[in-house]
This record gives sequence, structure tokens and C-alpha cells, in this order.
Amino acid sequence: MLEKKLVDLVYLCAMCGDCREAVKASTTSRYVERVCPSWEYHGFEAFCARGRMAVIRDLLEGKLEVNDELFEWAFSCVTCGTCKAVCLNAGGEGIDTPTIMEEIRAFLISKGVTSSKQMKILDSIKKNRNPYNEPFEKRFSAVSPLPIDEESDTVLFLGCTALYREQSMAKSTVEVLNRIGVKYTVLSDETCCGSVLKRMGFKEEFEKLAEHNYNLWKEKGVKKIITCCAGCYRTIKKDYSELFNDYPFKVYHLVEIVPVDKLPKLNGKVTYHDPCHLARH
Repeated sequence: MLEKKLVDLVYLCAMCGDCREAVKASTTSRYVERVCPSWEYHGFEAFCARGRMAVIRDLLEGKLEVNDELFEWAFSCVTCGTCKAVCLNAGGEGIDTPTIMEEIRAFLISKGVTSSKQMKILDSIKKNRNPYNEPFEKRFSAVSPLPIDEESDTVLFLGCTALYREQSMAKSTVEVLNRIGVKYTVLSDETCCGSVLKRMGFKEEFEKLAEHNYNLWKEKGVKKIITCCAGCYRTIKKDYSELFNDYPFKVYHLVEIVPVDKLPKLNGKVTYHDPCHLARH
């Protein structure tokens, strides 16, 4: 169900409660009054990280049945990572609740406990190579003609969300990279990074997508990968590197590429949303 290092983390939890309200300066790594959106919404102990560790202990000890109720509970965690960020346990690194919950989901999937919505996403990725049930041939319509530099060893991986749902994001990324003079190419045979499958627990299917992209990059002699999507960034930089022993690619999010002195001056107030997968993962 869980590898030993994650089981150890589950039992390492001291049940201090900072994963609900990180307001005790003596025990928390930072002050966060509202840590867990799942706990705030549901209002029960089982939905914060401390309660989740208690539930998982019962599951490990055979005190709980695998059923739809457990499935709903497992997917109520948004895996934002704030609980880990405020936790001082595990040598100051914090108990890795997001990873533990993803492994619990994979366990449930392996037991055949899933949902029709998940299966639709899985079927779409298998058929269309994206989770939105959109035709693959329209993948790059937002950035047509496709930016291709045959001599560049830097790949721009825009990702499914930017290409199908938030196309202004894809267009802006291309515009920004062109404006600051970055030489790059887009590979027309790329597929979904697989982040959504990894988060849901479809490990084998995720690994197939990762292998496709990995082999494509190796074949093309890629050295650097740039993405504008935080989910793709986390997946390609962290999850992929854990799959392959030889992982020579340097992975960057767009915010790491753009020089501060080249940012335009903006009038008025500007809000920057720091994504969970970029800030805490």
C-alpha cells in the first residue's frame, strides 16, 4: 500500500494540529491561520492532515474497509501542500501529506475503486492525449504556425491546459519568450505530461505518458525544457526524474526564465498567483 518511508511518516505525525491552524510560533515553521481548505469545507478532523494520518493508520492496520466512502475521503484532499509547509516534523521537512495521499489513491485505484469521471479523463488521455476530450490534431491551434527551431536544444512544453483551455496563456508564453530572445522549439509529437493521472493514482498509465515524452526528448537531443504550467513543471521536473535513472534535462518554469529587468512597468495593482505545484511541491 505504502512504501516504508511513507509508512514511517504516517506514524511520525505527533498530532500537534498545526496542519489545521499554524498559529503556535513555538511549533510551526510559519504562521498560517487557514491551512487546510478541505478541513475548512468539511469541518471534520478526518479531513485535515492530522486526521488523515489517523485514518491511514487504521487502514494500514486493517481496521477500515476499502469502499466508496474511503474513496471520496481520499480525493477530498487538494494536495496543496500547505500542511507540509507549516509542519516542523521529519527533521523540519514536514510530513509529506500530498505524496502520501497520492499513494493512497493509487492503492484504491489498484483495488478497482474509481469513479466514472476519472474513467472519462483516462479514456480521453488514451484517445486524444489530453484530459479534455479534445482532438489531438487541434493541440497547437493556439500557437499556429508552430514555433520550430531545428537547431535549438530547448523545448517549450506548453501543456494541455494552456493549449486547450487557457489559450491566452500559451500565446503569451510564446510572445514573452520571443520578446526576450530565447531560442526554442515546440515538438509536435509531445503528449500530455500525465500530471492529472499521477494525482489521481493511475500510476501505470502515467508512466506510459512519461516514457513517451522522455524518449522523444532523448531522441531530439533536448537539454532544456521550459513550461508555463505549474502542474507540468512539477511533473516533468520531479516525477519524471524519479522514474528515470538517466534524466539529463534541466526543467524551468517561465518565471525562472524571464529576467526581472526585462519585465514591463505596469500601472496599478498587480496580483501574482503562486501555484501550489510551483510554490510548495
